[in-house]
Amino acid sequence: RLGLELAEGRYVLRGPQLPYSIQLDVTASAEQELLFVDLTQSTARLPMLKMKPDRQVITVSNQGTHEVLLRVERSSTSDDAITALQAASMPFFKKLFPQEILSAQQVTSVQIMTFVIVTTQTSESLASRFGELESCDLLKDHLERLIDFATICEGVFVRPFREGGMLVFRSPASAIQAVNQIVSTIPIRAGVMAWQPIIVVHQGPTMVTTLNGQLEYLGSAIRIVQDLTTSGKPGEITTTSVFADSLKSANFELLPDDTPEAIHARSPGETSTRASAIRFRPLAGLR
Repeated sequence: RLGLELAEGRYVLRGPQLPYSIQLDVTASAEQELLFVDLTQSTARLPMLKMKPDRQVITVSNQGTHEVLLRVERSSTSDDAITALQAASMPFFKKLFPQEILSAQQVTSVQIMTFVIVTTQTSESLASRFGELESCDLLKDHLERLIDFATICEGVFVRPFREGGMLVFRSPASAIQAVNQIVSTIPIRAGVMAWQPIIVVHQGPTMVTTLNGQLEYLGSAIRIVQDLTTSGKPGEITTTSVFADSLKSANFELLPDDTPEAIHARSPGETSTRASAIRFRPLAGLR
């Protein structure tokens, strides 16, 4: 006889010597708290058994000549399941299990992801303003803040990019949250932001694979968002038509339309990918 205190959820009663398992659904709507299992009878075709939460008693009858090992395991519904890629890209997973990566040569399926880059003008301008050592310290402080910021916004810090960093998000809403608050990662000097950031955002199909033991993101979306930084202006948010409607829906104000700047992204053996830079008014914290 086994006394349990299972919380609500799905469970399975199984054992290495049993050719079947018993599915348990612990739910508040159930009335049963006692379960009798006769191992001499096959219960493989039993429907999922419902039991009350917090207190259950399972009685097992074993008429055989050998001991049988049984265990109760927590199971998950399909809504709770995630892919290996999703787990590997979670900041806390990477922090807890830094050695757990996708196997070499393994390429995952293409997913729609949103990339955000925050950067500055040029390293020379920062170095001329603050000096070489201080500008490096400021950028290091900025990157450390970006890494923590990405985690808070349910994204991932991909890599440093020029004088800033690149972030990636599976959820467009999380990317918009990041764009809305990313100025908080800019170091403060003499009571004001050390520089006006250039912020660019783009969304597109992306393939994720493992290269040199690290997750890498491949596809034209990466090249487009990188090329957008050449059109970006300090204190403005630059995007493409792919993501412009999402920013409009979030009440970002579109800047007066100038002649659209064509962004070209080309890799060896590929045709050119064209996108137009669209600018949005900076938030209050950027003005």
